[in-house]
Amino acid sequence: MQIKTVLVAALLVLSTHSQAQAAIEPVNYNPAAHPFSLEAGAGMNGSLPFFHAKFGWRIPVLDNRLEPFFDYSFWNLGMEPAFLQVALLGIKYHFDSIGQIQPFVALNGGMTYLIGGPVVGNIGFVDPTSAIGWAVQAGGGMNLMMSETFGFSGALYLSYPFVIRPELNLRWTF
Repeated sequence: MQIKTVLVAALLVLSTHSQAQAAIEPVNYNPAAHPFSLEAGAGMNGSLPFFHAKFGWRIPVLDNRLEPFFDYSFWNLGMEPAFLQVALLGIKYHFDSIGQIQPFVALNGGMTYLIGGPVVGNIGFVDPTSAIGWAVQAGGGMNLMMSETFGFSGALYLSYPFVIRPELNLRWTF
């Protein structure tokens, strides 16, 4: 008797859940309607946290799949007053959306600039005492659009000189 009661309860819950899911309107993201994007977020450069802002534009090529972008990030190296800035130019290639999820791959490169002191112990820079360096990254991630213009973005990059660079962002398209 208890098994029948549990099965009936499970069927009721599942049918109610499927009805609720059917009532939710899917987000139909149209990149042609909102070609510009602005992202703000944080991540890790190896073991050092950073904050960054990213501006992109979905160009009307290949069904709005290409998005060139500019990325500016900065962080304090834990040594007062050392402060590292990174400016990157890159491009994303967006794959077909899976519902609200938009997977992408990205490649970018740019310059690093150190203010206030050398990067001691970071063998990734060509010259550890240099104030100017360079960075190259390749990786992938996904956008999770909660509405037509607002969502979240996450990515994981393999890069030089930071090795692994995960990031999480708020994404706004306009």
